[in-house]
Amino acid sequence: MNGNTIESSTVSPVPRYLAGSRYDETVDLSLDVVAELIHTDIVGVQRDEMISPQARFMVAADTAGPVRLIHVTISGLDTPPDVSSLFYDRGRLTRNTVTTVVALASKYNRVERARPDHARFLVAIDAIGTDGQRYSGYLATMAWTAEDE
Repeated sequence: MNGNTIESSTVSPVPRYLAGSRYDETVDLSLDVVAELIHTDIVGVQRDEMISPQARFMVAADTAGPVRLIHVTISGLDTPPDVSSLFYDRGRLTRNTVTTVVALASKYNRVERARPDHARFLVAIDAIGTDGQRYSGYLATMAWTAEDE
């Protein structure tokens, strides 16, 4: 093996589809029910203090357009939980929260690698400030690791 190639015997075959750990058990559920399950998961992770306690979430399914969406609106992240917090970073807190939300939603998704537009749904996330304006937006298909199989 040279520095530019990988021997085929050392590479696992790439799966055609990526499927979350709860996809099979929820495949027959409506997207509205999946949105409720994702919201429940988010609140559970927040209770376990893996998401900021001041964050608030609205999760809704949107099947009206050509692409099915799980729309997540996050608010409450633009104000430090403690006014004496000198190291508050809204951007970092928002990115960490979004990463967690995408991972939780991914448990219910299935995506064809070569055609991500063939996903069960896309995740659209908007972070809303105290002024009611969106300060950050994200669109994701899914987060996946080998442990998800």
